[in-house]
This record gives sequence, C-alpha cells and structure tokens, in this order.
Amino acid sequence: MFITSCRSLIIICMLIGVYGSDENCPLKCTCLALAEQIEVVCHHLDYSGVNIPHRTTHLKVKDTSNLRMSYLFSKNYDRVKILVLENVDFGAKWDIALNLFPHLESLHLIDVKSPGLKNLFMSTNVRNLMLQNLPEIKNHSLSSVISKLVHLLPSLETLGLVKNQLSIQENTSIQHMSHLQLLDLRHNAINSLMQIRNIKNWFSIQEIDLRNNKIGAVPLNDLYSLNFIEINSQSVNAKISLAHNFFVCGCDLEYFQHWLKATKLVKDLNEIRCVSKLDRRYVVHSEPLIESLLCPSGEIEMATVGVNGVGSISSSMAALTAVFILLSIIAIGVLFFHFETLSNAFRRIHAIYRDSQYNQTMQSAS
Repeated sequence: MFITSCRSLIIICMLIGVYGSDENCPLKCTCLALAEQIEVVCHHLDYSGVNIPHRTTHLKVKDTSNLRMSYLFSKNYDRVKILVLENVDFGAKWDIALNLFPHLESLHLIDVKSPGLKNLFMSTNVRNLMLQNLPEIKNHSLSSVISKLVHLLPSLETLGLVKNQLSIQENTSIQHMSHLQLLDLRHNAINSLMQIRNIKNWFSIQEIDLRNNKIGAVPLNDLYSLNFIEINSQSVNAKISLAHNFFVCGCDLEYFQHWLKATKLVKDLNEIRCVSKLDRRYVVHSEPLIESLLCPSGEIEMATVGVNGVGSISSSMAALTAVFILLSIIAIGVLFFHFETLSNAFRRIHAIYRDSQYNQTMQSAS
C-alpha cells in the first residue's frame, strides 16, 4: 500500500512537473511543467543567466539588477513564446536582441529601467505587447508613443500602455494600427476622447480599456465617433470600458447618460459612476451613472444623443414645444379674426365713399 502511494505521488509530481531545485531548473528559479509547456520564474537580484528546460514556453525574470539579456540566450530559448521582465534594471547598457527568440509572441515589460526601446523590437513575430510604468514613455502623449510602435511592431494585435501617465494633445491624430484588436490604456492621464475618436477607422479594433483615467466631459462629437467604432469594427462585440473616470454629475452629462442606456458598446456599464462636489472634495455616487438623477426637478433637460448619434428632444422640451405651437395657433387665429374684422370695416368705408362720390357726381350733372 505504501509503495503504491509513493508511486502515485511520483507520477503526480512528474505530471505536474514542479522542479524546485532540480538540475533542470536554474538556481533561484521555479519551474512549473504542464503538458508540453514549462513556465520558469526567476526571482533574485543578480540573475547571471543559466540554461532553462528545453520545453520552456513562458519565461519571467523579476527583481533583477544589471540584467544582461545576452547572457540569458541559449539553445533552449527558441521555444519561448511569452517573456515577462518585471522590476528589472538593465543598468547603463540595453543589451537585448529579441530576434534570438524566434517564436516570441508576447512581451511584457513592467517597471523596467532601460536606456532605450529602439533596439528592443527586432522580432516581427511579437503580437502582444505590454509596457507598464516605463520611465522612457511616461508623461508622453498617446499619439507619440503609438507612432513609434507602428514602425517597430506593425503587426501588433494587443497593446497595453498601463500606468504611464499618458496624455492627449490637441490637434494631433493617432497613426493607424491595422491589426490592433485590444488597446489597454488603464491608469493614465487621459482627460478626453479627443484622440480616441480617431480610432473609429481602425476596423480591426475590438476593445478599448480607458478605466482609471481623468475623462470628465464627453462632447457630442466624441459620442458620434464611439458609435462609428461600434459600426465599423469587424467584431460585432466591440467594447469600450470607461469606469473610474471623472464624470461630474449635472445636466451637461445627461446626454451621455442617455447614450449609455442606448448603446451596446460599453462593457462596464454598471460600474460607471459620476462625482459631485461636497465640502471642497468630490464624492463618488453609489449608484451607477445610468441610474443617477443628474438634473434637479424643474430644470429643462438637455438634448440627448441616441445609439446612432442622432439628436433627439427630451420629454420636457417636447412639452414646451407643444405649448409654444398651441399658443402660436391661438395667436394666428386671433390675428386672422382681427384681420377679417378690419377687412369688413375697410369694405364698408369704401362703399360709403363710393356712394358719396356717386351722389356728388349726380348733383353736378343736374
């Protein structure tokens, strides 16, 4: 019984493939094997570069200083598809050549300090890129960052630019990324959809994540453009995420509220809130924006925009318009009545004058 249990445990360990300090796994690294794939995570301060298991498809190196990627290269890196570098400092030299990863598909650079990115993207196979909290692109404009990536990695399908304090510049456009499907812009300094609306011509786009930015106002032109994304996208399920922004509650936001209720484009509809100023600070409403009362009772509602971007008139405005039309009809009726009265009076005066002239003519003849 004991021998059978031991054999079972050995088989399970072989199937799961937890290597620990096994000779097949680098020192201070953890290797996890599942089926034909092996995930390797190396976590220490001075990773000098050692061979990894030959079936490695996922490689993650974190918390490393003075990293030299050239030291990492070995015959076993040709199967790596996902490379993650987190909290890595390359020192004064950017020594990396991704073309030595022939099957690399996804690259994640998180809190990476490096002299430059221009020598990084030498592998045209990269389809998924995450650049998170990178000093080199921090506080830049969204259009400038994307314009660089368009030339370096024209075949990108997924692009993450998270926590880089990217902003929007006026009168600038975003270059076309013909294959991009997902654009992740969470935790940036974007305060409008001015440039995002240029993405309406990106027919491949399927999802845009704008959560945790500083978007406050949403002009009608921006909503028109968002509708075009929904219409033009090759995906019938194109989505955009807008939660945790800075939508200020008020009548000016009412057309945006109506648009949210009508569109199918918004992914996180029930998570979008508006904020109100209270005692020199802003308070987030507990209820979703689509359920908030934006205009106090008695105020005239603003024009709203429907899912197709066509302006419509709110119920209060329609009622006022009906009253105006009714009053206009009454006024016209009154004027018409007075016009008829005046016309009859003029006709009578004219008849009296004509009779007087006739009588004078007859008297003169006699």
